[in-house]
Amino acid sequence: MGKSLLEFLRAMLPWILFAVFDFLGARYNFPILREFTDLELINLLYVILLIGSFLAFHNMKKQKDELATKLDRRAEITSVLSNLSTLRTEGVVLRHEGARLADQQGIADWKTRVQQWRTNVLTELAKLSPTEVGLFDTLDQFLTPTFSEVLDPIVRHEMQMLFAETHRLESASLRWQGYAV
Repeated sequence: MGKSLLEFLRAMLPWILFAVFDFLGARYNFPILREFTDLELINLLYVILLIGSFLAFHNMKKQKDELATKLDRRAEITSVLSNLSTLRTEGVVLRHEGARLADQQGIADWKTRVQQWRTNVLTELAKLSPTEVGLFDTLDQFLTPTFSEVLDPIVRHEMQMLFAETHRLESASLRWQGYAV
């Protein structure tokens, strides 16, 4: 409580000094103010200080709310990064499973799981930033590890995409790591 009172007084000091010196100078420089009694000038000064107090309080409350929002966002970012780490692990597992696919039904099921994984990743990335969704969702180029030529071409392509996506997911997590601490 004492610290917030000091912050309040520190915020009010310019207003108080401005009001006092302004009134002292204005009393002698402006003929209209010479017509007011001392009591009227004191009341006017009181109103100005009251308005200044309100403005200072509003400014400090706005700063407090902005900081609270940032702190709330840190917890959310930490949670999303944890989920993305789990999803990255799942993506690597899916990629390795692709190498063991033998029949068309297995390939269809695997592709469905891969698409569900991508949807889950995009949902989590959207919690961080729409930009991250766009960066992840647009594969303009991807590393081409050499997967067995025996694999179905569709599976090989999906595995290459998974390879690139898991690396992009790692990069996105690293970019946001500083916001979660």
